[in-house]
Amino acid sequence: MTTPAQPNRPVILRTKVLIELCPDGIVRTYSNKYADVHIFNHLDVGTETPELATLIDEYHAATMPKCYQDMYWPNKCRAVGFHEKVTPEKAAETLYQRAILQALKKEGGE
Repeated sequence: MTTPAQPNRPVILRTKVLIELCPDGIVRTYSNKYADVHIFNHLDVGTETPELATLIDEYHAATMPKCYQDMYWPNKCRAVGFHEKVTPEKAAETLYQRAILQALKKEGGE
């Protein structure tokens, strides 16, 4: 059963952003010309206590451009990833595994 459209609700167009983490530490962001991106380095203070984490968050919020401050909340986080080393061997293994999955799907679908 489909839900009827709500006439007063605006259509929100979502801008896609692609983030590339390079082995040399460079971070590149890709998107259309309508996306604004702000990148910042989280302070590295070693072990963070809850109180220290709050102070660091307050520091970051206070030093970033105002237009981004309302985004810097845990419920606004859209994705989390880890920067890991990807070797040609690891990439080849990923492609091999993907080929196996595609073959299994094809065999199961026939």
